[in-house]
Amino acid sequence: MKVTDSAATSATQTFSITIGTSLTFSSAYRIPQIVDGAGWVTRISIINTDQAPVTYTFRFWGDNGAAMPFPILNQAPGVLSGTLAPGASFFAQSPGTSSTLLQGWAEIATSGQIGLTSIFQFSIGSPRDSQGSSISSLSGSSFLMPFDNTQGNVTSVAIANSNGTQPLTVTMNYVTDGGAQSSTSIVLQPHAHQAFVVTANNPLVAGFKGAIQFSAPSADIAVMGLEFTPAGAFTSLGAFQ
Repeated sequence: MKVTDSAATSATQTFSITIGTSLTFSSAYRIPQIVDGAGWVTRISIINTDQAPVTYTFRFWGDNGAAMPFPILNQAPGVLSGTLAPGASFFAQSPGTSSTLLQGWAEIATSGQIGLTSIFQFSIGSPRDSQGSSISSLSGSSFLMPFDNTQGNVTSVAIANSNGTQPLTVTMNYVTDGGAQSSTSIVLQPHAHQAFVVTANNPLVAGFKGAIQFSAPSADIAVMGLEFTPAGAFTSLGAFQ
């Protein structure tokens, strides 16, 4: 930088500026399902796995693709951001007090590497609540997930479209353990989200177990599953790319 006064006297000084890694939601982590109310609570844990401080920012979207003010304890609704030192962690939780069931999905942009886990908790009236966890992932164009609708179990899935401008047709190819195949599809508008029981989407898999292949024309879907027992307890199902 150079400055000059009215007498034409000048001085020059050299400075350096370090530009940090920008936060980009195009390569963000995704949580395909978040929920609050009607007995449900979502808890989120973040760990900085990088060698330098990491900044993170969450955005929440509802079923219709509109930005959603998801409630977080001790923070303004819909606001979840901060900076973590290397090895540091942060925990957040929804209050569970939404008057009606509030659900959607989240995307998380970071300036470095983080580990991100979401835990779903449901009060079923017993001394111990039912819980399931899901590790966040990047969006993709193809996922495989097991399902089990036998012995009274019921499988549900959640799918999010992380593309903010284009609708996506998501095709689901069901293959039972006996080899029978059937397919269905849904259309997700930009940033939209759907959660459903698989037998409602495809009645042909009632009473069967097997695998579902989710596919989309671009790498913009995020998927997770939950398996419920007849007693209402549940566990999470991994979705593999």
